[in-house]
Amino acid sequence: MFWEANPWKLGFFKARSMKSGYRERIAWPLEWRPAAENDWPPMSELGDDHDWARKMGTGFVAEYGNEILYLIDRDWFGWPDPPQWGLASFDRTRKTWRLWGNFSDLPINWTVPVQPYGASQSGDG
Repeated sequence: MFWEANPWKLGFFKARSMKSGYRERIAWPLEWRPAAENDWPPMSELGDDHDWARKMGTGFVAEYGNEILYLIDRDWFGWPDPPQWGLASFDRTRKTWRLWGNFSDLPINWTVPVQPYGASQSGDG
């Protein structure tokens, strides 16, 4: 599985902290559902990629503990673009938004609904 920081030019220590948070979250048994328009935060919180997923309906949401997690499924990905998947979350206790990077493959602990555009674009077929 390929992982990269978001943004990819993040400094070493911030990227290391981001990857540590990503590794923690991929161990969680998450049941994702398609995100409705009102599930998404304002664009200013997570940036263009997540706003595009909101507009195009290619995102998912899940909850675990005190976090609401956002998973985006890019319809454009691969070098020089970011990997297919992006992860972010909102901590309801701390009231903070965090990006957890971009990655190429879904973790085995996650259940994600079938992508709306089919396997031919998702790399599954």
